[in-house]
Amino acid sequence: MTTTTIPPPALLRAAPHLAALAILDAALLTAEEVLLAHHPALDIDGILHGERAPPDGSLVPLLIAHFDELRHLLGRYAIDVRRALLAADDDIPF
Repeated sequence: MTTTTIPPPALLRAAPHLAALAILDAALLTAEEVLLAHHPALDIDGILHGERAPPDGSLVPLLIAHFDELRHLLGRYAIDVRRALLAADDDIPF
């Protein structure tokens, strides 16, 4: 099972918008798990790695690929926010 990480309180005080992004990350993860559970016959890994073609008309692999991409970008953004805050103020404890 994959989990999402909630930013620590000190980081949320300094960058409260990260709470909304953590909620979005959790929602994307949940939506992906629901799609996978609802379509167990799909070989998602094979489709996403180009080893198989998706079934005609199935948007599930496309959705999952975009969910994964957006989750990756959210993670990168959170890292950039932490770096910027650390560079601006060395007293923030996170």
